[in-house]
Amino acid sequence: MAKVVLICARDPSTLHGVKSKIEFLNRSLSPDNIRPNNADVVTINGVTLAILNPNGSCPTRHTSVCLGVMIDPQDDWHVPLTGVPDGTYALFRSNTDTVELVNDPVGSRTIWFIHRDDVFLASTSQRAIVTLLGSFEPNPHVYPWMLSAGQLGPYNSWDKRIRILKPQSRLFLDRGTWNLTIDEENTDFVPEEKPREHHRIELQRVIEHAFSRLELDRSRWVLPLSGGVDSRSILFLLKDGEALRCITWGLRAALSDPQNDAYIAKRLADQLGLDHTFFEVDISTEPPDDLFNRYLVAGEGRVDAVGGYMDGFEIWKRLFENGVAGIIRGDECFGMRQPVFTPFGVRRYVNCLLLSDYTNLPDHVVSDLPKQSLPKSLEMYDGEPILRWRDRLYHHYRMPLFMSALNDLKCSYVEVINPFLSRSIVRQVRTIPDSLRLGRKPFMDMMNGVGPKIGYAERSAIDLPENIFGTKPVVELITDELCSSHAASVLPKSVIDYLAETVRIQRTGEEKHAESFLKRHLPRPLTRAAGRITKRQRELLRDRYNRPKLDPNVMAFRAFTISRMIRMLSDDAGVFAG
Repeated sequence: MAKVVLICARDPSTLHGVKSKIEFLNRSLSPDNIRPNNADVVTINGVTLAILNPNGSCPTRHTSVCLGVMIDPQDDWHVPLTGVPDGTYALFRSNTDTVELVNDPVGSRTIWFIHRDDVFLASTSQRAIVTLLGSFEPNPHVYPWMLSAGQLGPYNSWDKRIRILKPQSRLFLDRGTWNLTIDEENTDFVPEEKPREHHRIELQRVIEHAFSRLELDRSRWVLPLSGGVDSRSILFLLKDGEALRCITWGLRAALSDPQNDAYIAKRLADQLGLDHTFFEVDISTEPPDDLFNRYLVAGEGRVDAVGGYMDGFEIWKRLFENGVAGIIRGDECFGMRQPVFTPFGVRRYVNCLLLSDYTNLPDHVVSDLPKQSLPKSLEMYDGEPILRWRDRLYHHYRMPLFMSALNDLKCSYVEVINPFLSRSIVRQVRTIPDSLRLGRKPFMDMMNGVGPKIGYAERSAIDLPENIFGTKPVVELITDELCSSHAASVLPKSVIDYLAETVRIQRTGEEKHAESFLKRHLPRPLTRAAGRITKRQRELLRDRYNRPKLDPNVMAFRAFTISRMIRMLSDDAGVFAG
């Protein structure tokens, strides 16, 4: 499953030539290493619904479609203004009177939209909307967020006119009055101070119900199995993995590291006798320009997490060509494993760092870009416990901005579902007290003792961004782009000059291992005393002595992304202009 486009014209007679435009989008929005399936296009009463590169995995009815999974849907799931089904999805539904958009409580699948006097457009693709509009208005507020955090920033889009449907929202377009309303449902955490066992029982009840109602053709779905607890839990919740295929990906060397995701996943699969395939994601021999362009086409430049895709999306190409409908991911919302004690620690944890947080960036570089700030709705409330703010920020910042962007990358090839993010499960989690969400206690209580006694992984199986962005071919490609007249028209001169002075080609084999920040950054007396201080004291010391530094090569790739995406979207706007 790639993208969905919904077009509602105020005057239906203006929807001429829409099918040829959809056919163009079906080609232009698909990565160059696959041949997309023909688009499904339906036009009824002035509404056109198009599913690009469909694989038959998502339910459709007339001009309604659900991307993701619904749990126990009613027969009228496709009718606007009816009940909201359980599950995790992006839901588009319309009839002669109303267009409605619905998403799940953490926005795991992003819906973009624009409402004009003549037309309403909604899509899972910003590029599709820009192409159909025939114009592009860059949003400079994206630039500092992409440079500082490697993502678009809260509620931002590449085009300043395009809006994002916030998590747990329902959008309604009254086609008669042409009025637009958005119902943002209550997303607060409302802890119930009940015993730990009560919360374990209630969480287990909703999780088991959700998984028991998943209707998947297991011959067409696969489970990405890592060395962590979440994918392992899905394995056993799906009736002990009966007839379920599993995949793992990572660097070739990961299979020989006993503490690595890939090693642990293979060991688990071997012990359980699973149908398991390991995919190597060592860097492809294709030119970096081709790899990065494919990455930007697949994910529309929403996130810089390119490390898992340096095989050139070979994994996803193979799954697509082998008829795999989708993957079952283990993204979850049960709480954080480690405590945090400071507001800065919270933002660091969810990757919500601003340019001004970095100690190595010159003041003029920061000041020459639009000012960054969190929306009021994401700031810490007066009296809000810090653990609760951290989890709320994870649900409403990290999940809809970073995790959903990772889903987008895969959705150019296969469908993605996240059962742990179903509405019923998220709502139950938000009733768990802060002290119990710390360490994910009810969930871990539920899963303890399930399956073989194999420890969890401590290291990721994919490469570090610093190692990818420091290679000679990549540095040369990024430098060429940033030295172009186009980049100069997009980014401030101070940013480009700073990167030109600081980007370096790393020596072959040079890696940056994750050593203790105490050993690397604190004075020696404090290092020797590290074992005698509390976690809270350790975090306070880290926030004081180990303020973050932004790797210039990583920042340069993010600047490269900005330049290339502005170029790509400008080209999109010119296709049907005039």
